[in-house]
Amino acid sequence: MKLIKNIFLILFILFIVYIVLIFAKPAFADKVAKILGISNFNEKIRIIKWGVDYVSTKVPTKKEIEKAYSWAKNKIEEIKWNIDDIRNTASDIWDKYDQAKDFVNETGDKIEKVKNSLNDLQKVWEDISNVVNKEAIK
Repeated sequence: MKLIKNIFLILFILFIVYIVLIFAKPAFADKVAKILGISNFNEKIRIIKWGVDYVSTKVPTKKEIEKAYSWAKNKIEEIKWNIDDIRNTASDIWDKYDQAKDFVNETGDKIEKVKNSLNDLQKVWEDISNVVNKEAIK
């Protein structure tokens, strides 16, 4: 357990050092990010820092706060609508799956009935053939 804690501590420290590196040596951090395959990560961190710097250095007006609130509310509603659409689509897919499963089961039952009917018909044919053969022998 102690080994796991140490590993996580080392990873956390490396992460913090990397974040600092993004601002202290941006060109080097970009090269490292490219090697690690996380090129967009550096840009996202810089954008977050810019947002924090902007908010901390500029006190927004009431109008800006209302505009930001309205924008956030609209985005949340859009996300809700998207989630509802996804839920409805998933429900439709599940219903179609159930219908297809029922159709396959019904088709299997019908095939089994046809198979049983053919077996019964074959038995009747064999019985008729036996009767005809017995009459032909007499």
